[in-house]
Amino acid sequence: MSIRTASSLLLAASLLSAATAAAPQWSTDTSTNQVVTDAASDQNQPKVLPTRGGGYWVSWFDGIGTGWDVRLQRYDVQGIAAFGPEGILVADRNFSSTQDYGFAVTPEGDALLAFRDDRSGTVEITVASYSPDGTPLFGPAGVAVTNNDGFVASPRIIGGTGVIWVGWTQNSSTRLRSLRLDGTPELVDQLFTPNAGSYSLSDMQPASGSDVTFTVVHATGGFTSPRHLLMQKIMRSGVLPWGAALTPIFTAGSLQIGAFPKFTNGFSGSSFLTWYSSSPSLQCFAQLVDNDGTVRWQANGVPVATTPGVRVDPEVPQAFNQFAPIVVWREQNAGQSQSGISAQRFDAQTGARLWGDAGVTISPVGTQLSSSPGVLLDGTGQLATITWEESPSFNSDRIFATALDADGATAVPTYDIASTPSGKSRVTSARGLIGGMLTAWSDNRSDGGDILIQLTGDDGTPGSLGIVSNPAQLCVGVPNFSGETAVSFVVGSASAQANDQTLWTVNLPSFSFSFFLTSTSPGFVMAPGSSIGNICLGGDIGRFMGPGQVLNGGPTGSVQLSIDLTQQPTPTGLVSVMSGEQWYYQAWFRDLTPLGPASNFTEACSVVYQ
Repeated sequence: MSIRTASSLLLAASLLSAATAAAPQWSTDTSTNQVVTDAASDQNQPKVLPTRGGGYWVSWFDGIGTGWDVRLQRYDVQGIAAFGPEGILVADRNFSSTQDYGFAVTPEGDALLAFRDDRSGTVEITVASYSPDGTPLFGPAGVAVTNNDGFVASPRIIGGTGVIWVGWTQNSSTRLRSLRLDGTPELVDQLFTPNAGSYSLSDMQPASGSDVTFTVVHATGGFTSPRHLLMQKIMRSGVLPWGAALTPIFTAGSLQIGAFPKFTNGFSGSSFLTWYSSSPSLQCFAQLVDNDGTVRWQANGVPVATTPGVRVDPEVPQAFNQFAPIVVWREQNAGQSQSGISAQRFDAQTGARLWGDAGVTISPVGTQLSSSPGVLLDGTGQLATITWEESPSFNSDRIFATALDADGATAVPTYDIASTPSGKSRVTSARGLIGGMLTAWSDNRSDGGDILIQLTGDDGTPGSLGIVSNPAQLCVGVPNFSGETAVSFVVGSASAQANDQTLWTVNLPSFSFSFFLTSTSPGFVMAPGSSIGNICLGGDIGRFMGPGQVLNGGPTGSVQLSIDLTQQPTPTGLVSVMSGEQWYYQAWFRDLTPLGPASNFTEACSVVYQ
C-alpha cells in the first residue's frame, strides 16, 4: 500500500459529513460552455483523458507570466473540478513558443505528463505524475529523463502495467526510456538512429502486456528530402521482437513536412495507423499492423478514398475495435480553398473500404472550411462519434458532432458542442468510463484564448451522462486502497414505469469484489463489524446478491449492474418500486488496509422515482 493511501485511510476513517454535496457542474448549454480556465493571457493545447472514476483529467499550456507553463485539472463524474479555478501548476517554464507534449493516465488512475522543461537552465525532458488527490508523486519538480543531451523535442508518455514509457526526439534520433511507477529508471534506455537523415518520434502507444509500439518520421536526407513512416515494438525487457530494423509503413512518397501521424492500438496489441502524403499527391492512407509486426494490408497503405479530391489531416480513434477501424479526414477541393469532413471504415482482415470508394460525407466540401476532425468509438465499436470545427468566416468558428452506425448511416444527427461563434483551436475529445464524450479546445471569445470544455451524452445531449441519482448527503465514504473514495450512482431513467436503470460504482480497488445495497430509508452506522467504512442506509436493507450480482471491479475499479425495478430486494423478499418513492443505494466492497484485508462501503446516492 502506498503512503498516501494509508494516511488517507487513517485520516478519514471516523469522519462524518454534514456539508451539502456540490451540485453537478457540467454545462447543459452549448452556447455557454464550461470554463476550465479563463485566466489572463492565453491558454492553449488542451488534452483530455478519462479517469477510472468516470471523470476526466485535463491538461493545457498557460501563457501567463514569463512563458508557457504546464497545468493540470481533474473533473469527477459530476463535472466538479478538484483543484481550484486554475488547476495545478505543474511547471513554471520560460518558453515563448510551444511544442507538443505527452499526457497519459496509469491503470492506477494517476496522471502522467512529459514536456520540454527549461527550469534548470538547459532544455530537458521532464516527467511528472499526479495522484487523483493532486499529490505530485515524483516530487514538485518532477523527474528529468535527459541531462543536457542536446536538442530534445515532442515527448510522448505511456502508463503501462507496472511501468512508464517515455519517448522523445533527441538530435537526429528517437530515444525511449522505461521508468518504474515511482519515476526511477527501469531497464530500457535506447536510442534509435538512422544510417542517414534523422528520426523524429511521431507517436507511441501501449502494446500487449507492458510493451510499447512507436512510430518515427524518417527524414531521409535534408529538409526537403522525402519523409517516410516507420514503426517498431520494444518489450519491457528491452528486446525488439520485430527485429533490429524498423518496419516500413510508408516509403512510396513523402509525408507532409511538419506532420507527425498518430496511431492507435487494439486490445490484441495490433496497431491501426493513418497518415497523409504530400507527394506524389495530397492523399490519406490507413494500415493495420499485427502484434507480431506483420503488415496486414497492402504495402504503403490503403487509400481512404479513390475518387478525385485532396485529402489531409486524417485521425483514428483513441482505441479501436478490431472489427471497426475508422478514419476521418479533411476533404478539400483542388485549390484547397474549400473543405469538408469525410469518414471511412475498413475491413480489418483485408483493408477493403466498407463505406464506398468516396467514404461517407460528414460535412460537405464548402466555404464553411471544416477542420479538426476527430472520432471516438463507443464500447461496442459499433457507434462512431465524429467531431469537427467549422469556420464560415474569421473568428466565427463552431464545433459540431454526429454519430454513425457500423454501416455508415447517421445514428445521431448533427448537434452542437460549441455554438457561440468565436476563434477556436486545438479541438480534442475523449470518451469517458460510463459513456459520453468530453471535448476541450482553446477559445478566444473573451481574450486571446481560454480553455473550455463541453460534455455530451452518446445521444448528443449536452451535460448529460444519464445520471438520475443525487448524492445522498448522509455520510462520507472512506478512502480505499486505490487512494480514492468509492462512489455509487444510478444511470438511466427516474421513471419507475420505464424500468431502465443501471447501478454504477467507481473508484474501487482494482479487482475488488462488490455488491449493491438498497433501502427506502437513510441512516448512519460508523464502521460496522470489522469494516473500515460507513453504512449510509437505514431501516430494512436489501442486498443485490442474486446470480451474477456479486461483481468484480477488474482493472478499472468499476462495476455496473442493470436492475429490475419490479424485483427490488428487501429482507423479506422482492418488491416493486412505486412512483413517488425515494430509494437509497450504496455498495459494499472488499478492501485492503495496512493491517490486511477489510471491507468498506461506497458513498450513497438516492433516486426519487416518478
